[in-house]
Amino acid sequence: STHDIFVENMVEYVDVCRKMIDAGHEIMYVSKPHLEGTKKFIEEVAKLPSTLHYMKNINVWITITTDNNELIKVWEPHAPSYEERVECLKLLQCAGFRTSIMCEPYLSDPFSFIPKLAKYVKGVIAVGVMNYTSTFQFDEDDDVNVEMKEYLSKLYTPDNINVLIEKMMKFKNVHVLPKKELTKFVLKHYK
Repeated sequence: STHDIFVENMVEYVDVCRKMIDAGHEIMYVSKPHLEGTKKFIEEVAKLPSTLHYMKNINVWITITTDNNELIKVWEPHAPSYEERVECLKLLQCAGFRTSIMCEPYLSDPFSFIPKLAKYVKGVIAVGVMNYTSTFQFDEDDDVNVEMKEYLSKLYTPDNINVLIEKMMKFKNVHVLPKKELTKFVLKHYK
């Protein structure tokens, strides 16, 4: 699977972004970013005339679903590690982009990492639950699948979700939403 816009097509990607912004649109760039691609993205946007005009029209959303790299390997194969995504978030925020975090679906307790990352977010942090966990088809003969089913059933109990919502309400820019509401929220927030 592909988790990012690659360095090899970054020049073309930024050129398309420029054309869309020139036509009056905003860009929502959602990524599980690699460091090399993020550096190239920042470099290419910086080459644009009126760089700040373009930067304010690009909303960068970094997908961070967990701080557990073992879970990332299982659920997001070939995606960058938690540490690499955080480094990208810091670089983008430092470069002046409006940064947000998409923590959806969360794969571990987001409260273990969201408070540490909130200072690098100029936009919002959207936290969403995994839908349809009760209908997942797990191979009962596979120990990893059995383990994952047990893990998810404990992570997504109504009590755990309510506790998470209470914890996250302490942050003004954190929104905990069911997955089906997340897209509507994001589109409304940036209109």
